[in-house]
Amino acid sequence: MMTEDSCFWADVEEALCAVRLLKQKGSGGGGEFSEAKNRLVVFQRYVMEHIENFAVDSEIFLGESSFMVWWKEFQEVAGIVGSGSSSLELAETIASWPRWRRWRR
Repeated sequence: MMTEDSCFWADVEEALCAVRLLKQKGSGGGGEFSEAKNRLVVFQRYVMEHIENFAVDSEIFLGESSFMVWWKEFQEVAGIVGSGSSSLELAETIASWPRWRRWRR
């Protein structure tokens, strides 16, 4: 099991596109920019919900997974997104990923 949600990896790719849009546009405005920020706030909550409910496998935390590529790039724009506690909670979860090796199935 990689994920219970068959759309998880598509959502990761969409979030990665949103991060890259923010990186490209900087702190500029506009509808597309605002939409990308909102998408990332929602995505962080979505990921935490899946992690907390054990709906994703610990393999999402492997260094070269699409999820970790997203996470590394997201950290570069986290200040622009400004999602506060969601980012902090997700950062703490990712930092402690070795504990997920004992993933409950």
